[in-house]
Amino acid sequence: MAPSPAPPHLTGSAGLALEDFRAGWGGEDPVLRIRAGGSEGGGAAPDLFLGFVERREPLEPGESEVAAHPFPVRIDPASARRLASWEIHFGESDGHRGFHLRPGQRQDPSWSNGAETSLDRKVQAVLDQHVNPLVEGHGGSIHLLNVTPDGIARVEMRGGCQGCGAARETLNELVTRILMKDVPGLSSVKDVTNHDAGQNPFFVPLTAGR
Repeated sequence: MAPSPAPPHLTGSAGLALEDFRAGWGGEDPVLRIRAGGSEGGGAAPDLFLGFVERREPLEPGESEVAAHPFPVRIDPASARRLASWEIHFGESDGHRGFHLRPGQRQDPSWSNGAETSLDRKVQAVLDQHVNPLVEGHGGSIHLLNVTPDGIARVEMRGGCQGCGAARETLNELVTRILMKDVPGLSSVKDVTNHDAGQNPFFVPLTAGR
């Protein structure tokens, strides 16, 4: 029996937006159906389709239902492959506010060679639910690369957090504090961001231009 396809990653803002949409949807026992059109591979984002269905509705041919947060997801293998390198975000894009795709965060080789562990998943869940909703208002995001065998979470700051003058404070006072509290077995958090390459930091470092 073929394994169920992995659902695409939803950012914290996408999860919150879906919960709001679900409140106005009116159905019972919701499942999120995700479809992606277009060609597989390449640099262009595929076409994204999202919609709620009731769980009692039969699966479509080739479709699988997989556990996900905040709602179970129904997706077909072709859509899962198209979305493998993307994440679903809710926010501003090209002057429009809504759901859109952006390059995914699981770029470290350990995510694609089967090395993901339960500790990885726990850290990822805390980042999605408790950390990224706090920094997305500043145009930033915290991405997990992997958790090392000795329990070090290697994270990368992107968007407004990359090159931000308050990046160290964000890491120590927000990211590390929340992860160490909520993920037993984690020994430390390490920022591996190349902050010199940040193009749109939320705060400009005091040393900029010197």
